[in-house]
Amino acid sequence: MTIYEAIRYGIQNINSDTPQLDAEVLLSDVLCKDRIYLILHRDEVLDNKTIEKFIEYVDRRKRGEPVAYIINKREFYGYEFYVEREF
Repeated sequence: MTIYEAIRYGIQNINSDTPQLDAEVLLSDVLCKDRIYLILHRDEVLDNKTIEKFIEYVDRRKRGEPVAYIINKREFYGYEFYVEREF
């Protein structure tokens, strides 16, 4: 699976108002790269471990979990904060 194919998978499986953004943010977090990297390297083939983690993230988002809780961070006014769900 390439980066492009992974993003398409995310778009098709995420039920939100912004499925492409969600898929890109989740894949960026898995790869530890920014979203520009995804665009420039869309044909890069992903390893199985990366694909598995991305699919796990997509499944969590599909169930309605906010992206910020999945990746444990949220940007606010240019600052990045660690976030997690309260139990």
